[in-house]
Amino acid sequence: MVIAQVSTSQSFHKTHRYTALRQREVAPKLLYSSLPEVTPLDSGEAFPPEVPLRLADSMEAQARKSTRVEKPCYHLALSLGEDERLSQFEWYQLATGFLDKAGLRVGKYQSVAYLHEDTQFPDSDQVRPHIHLVVNRVGADGRAASTSWDYYRFQSALREVEAEMGLRPEPNSWEVDQRRDTPGQVHRQQGEAEAALSARAALQQAVDSELEGASSFEAVVQRLEEAGTDVRLSHRGWSLAQDGVAFAGYQLGRQYTRPAIERQLVQAQADQAVEAAGNDPGGSAGDSIEVDDRSEELRAQGAKLPLTTTTEQYPMQEQGTAVVQALHDLAPREFSRSEGGSLQWKANFAD
Repeated sequence: MVIAQVSTSQSFHKTHRYTALRQREVAPKLLYSSLPEVTPLDSGEAFPPEVPLRLADSMEAQARKSTRVEKPCYHLALSLGEDERLSQFEWYQLATGFLDKAGLRVGKYQSVAYLHEDTQFPDSDQVRPHIHLVVNRVGADGRAASTSWDYYRFQSALREVEAEMGLRPEPNSWEVDQRRDTPGQVHRQQGEAEAALSARAALQQAVDSELEGASSFEAVVQRLEEAGTDVRLSHRGWSLAQDGVAFAGYQLGRQYTRPAIERQLVQAQADQAVEAAGNDPGGSAGDSIEVDDRSEELRAQGAKLPLTTTTEQYPMQEQGTAVVQALHDLAPREFSRSEGGSLQWKANFAD
């Protein structure tokens, strides 16, 4: 189960027209309504066009109880995986269970669900059933549901519903290294005369390509800009754009955030240094170098570095020196000098 869309708008009428009255090959079904004006309809039964408009009238009347909310209309779309099937009653259970767990409790907030069966999965003739939820953010008491971090709350709510209904769990967006396009984005790309990478996939591919063999984060940025990618930097992050379509690093996936890119460069630099030192016969087994006891913390942050504790020592001074010096050159702000002049870690890489 995935969230294909989350949006807020001013107009319930426009949202109901899109979800219920727009001309489609297969007419939508009114899965359920929490409003007393309309009761859920039996599967396959059509509803007259005045029904969604009457629902929109009622929802806009309640939204006027709050003078502060500019966009009271929530529109969410939920889609199943390709190998999953639900009956209409199970769709009803999923919709109401999700809303309750997402803080949009049925009974407190007006909500309507439409079942669509008019699209196909990518590269397949199989129907992709999905539901559209139209929810009033303004409750009966005039108080509005918060939109703060809603996309993340909604994903957590879906994970609970998946577990309860025995559906295949989907990873949350913050748990994947490389994000994919939503079903809605894939659907919009279908039918184009020439197949092309989506903007997200194109940027992911560009970063992967320019990261290979780069010696520093600045070098990655320079390579991307020379290849036509617009790069903007902030204190701790970055965003990339091609053809006017921009994504922040985290929107491309966890491995494309600026700290993650820097960690990958550190890892590659360390691996190269160790490999080079291992091929150098000049090192002496009697020499050693002490390294600050941060190996477990660094490994937890994703840097698989050959660091030992202060009570254990590298068997070759040249190897240890090469590793530490390589890391210092790449991220000098993460090091301090001890009284004896040796380099020590002073901070972790943070996401």
